[in-house]
Amino acid sequence: MTLRSTLTVAASAVALAGSVVMAPAASAEPLVQNGCATMANGVERCVMFFYGPGGGGMGAKASISDTAAGGDFDVKVTDVRLQTWSGGQWSLYLQEDDFDGWHADSDVAKTETRNTCAFPQTRLRVRATFAWRGSDGVVHFKDLVTDGTARAMEC
Repeated sequence: MTLRSTLTVAASAVALAGSVVMAPAASAEPLVQNGCATMANGVERCVMFFYGPGGGGMGAKASISDTAAGGDFDVKVTDVRLQTWSGGQWSLYLQEDDFDGWHADSDVAKTETRNTCAFPQTRLRVRATFAWRGSDGVVHFKDLVTDGTARAMEC
């Protein structure tokens, strides 16, 4: 599936979903559309969907970086999840626990890819948990979540 057909199909699904009432995602975490959020301290957190080679399935990916704009932080991604909206709540579809420790500059974690044709037109989101610590040793945790827009799969 090309990026262009994915975006076209997703836009059509969003237009169709606009006529259906759906409960909003209950989340205190910032929401992004396949992208990044940079905090005031210079720590950048990113969540995104990705496709396997040749469009062979979909997975979830997360990364965290200590940018030059902020302090000096060690960073890590502790888990990344691909979730589906089902029965009025978010349900786990794929998860990757990443326990490879702290990194001086950046860390990346991603799930395996899996065929998502079982969900031909559904709401999917990526959710990841991030941590960072400064020279004072204080550890901070925060999630980042994609917006849960309906995505139509081309199967």
